[in-house]
Amino acid sequence: MRRGALSAALGVALVLVVILARQLGAWRARYDDLNRRFQAPHAGMYVPTFEAVTLAGDTVKVGSAADGGRQLLFFLTTTCPYCVQSLQGWRQLAGAAQSLNGVAVFGVSLDSLRQTRLYAERHKLAFPVLLFPEPKLAFIYRAQRVPVTMVLDSAGRVLYSRVGLFEGHSSVDSMLAVLASGARREVASSVDPSPLRQRRVP
Repeated sequence: MRRGALSAALGVALVLVVILARQLGAWRARYDDLNRRFQAPHAGMYVPTFEAVTLAGDTVKVGSAADGGRQLLFFLTTTCPYCVQSLQGWRQLAGAAQSLNGVAVFGVSLDSLRQTRLYAERHKLAFPVLLFPEPKLAFIYRAQRVPVTMVLDSAGRVLYSRVGLFEGHSSVDSMLAVLASGARREVASSVDPSPLRQRRVP
């Protein structure tokens, strides 16, 4: 009798362990998703609007666009090797985006004006480049780790985001499809966590 009761108790304990393990796995997955959304940009999040001056001296508004326009943003630092490797893909994407109505392209540097100007001249960047007017915006835009490629709709909602190395025709084609349609698309934060450079925000 005792042996049967013990077996039953062990069976119940085993079932409880399995249930708890599944719940723990679900909680961990939920935590990982929330942590990713807190640290990295994702489709559906909203970002604030800010005004900035490009290296060419033009005042622009980032985060919102008139008449349903969209904005294509490239976040970089001047010391990030993966940003340099992404430049070719960014150039292709920026060139193709110019043929689409209502699309504005900006590079956003997290470094100083002097460093950014030298970088833009050295790499002959054809798209307008600007700096965040306030360092905290890098955190709000989830751009502490670069390179970041992002598409915003006219209300400042993220339609597409990619954290990490940007290269290849498939990446360009995916971005052009979003820019042309304006449809939101969920994309993994990063294909490979290694091609990232962390930028600390004071």
